[in-house]
Amino acid sequence: MLALDAKGRLSIPARYRAELEEQSKGRLVVTVQRHGKSLLIYPEPDFEEAAHEVRKLSDFEPSEQRFKYLFIGHAMDMDIDSNGRVLVPPVLRTLVGVEKQVALVGMTNKFELWDEDAWLQQQRGLYISDDGAAVSERLKGLSI
Repeated sequence: MLALDAKGRLSIPARYRAELEEQSKGRLVVTVQRHGKSLLIYPEPDFEEAAHEVRKLSDFEPSEQRFKYLFIGHAMDMDIDSNGRVLVPPVLRTLVGVEKQVALVGMTNKFELWDEDAWLQQQRGLYISDDGAAVSERLKGLSI
């Protein structure tokens, strides 16, 4: 778990900084996750790729229009500073309830930023039952 400083800055863990600098020159984009409980933080090129797909959604189908507004309309640029920190925009922190103690979760091409308590609550709901009722066919065939 991590903590935001008094100004709302997040220190990017050192193990990710070099890759982010190489991949996106330290430029990140933050937006709201579709469920509104966390923020998504993308390296800029990965955000542009995702936004390209989102832009294809309809402006006339209400759920697609809402998702476009949420994902693209709330997107804000962030730059990693010389100390490896990013300022998480206050309006987005307030929107999803991210306060001081946070969880930064790596999700392949992006991070999710959660309020620590919300993340722990989310984790409690992730477990798959042993009876397999909530397991897709692809998961049933996965051997890891």
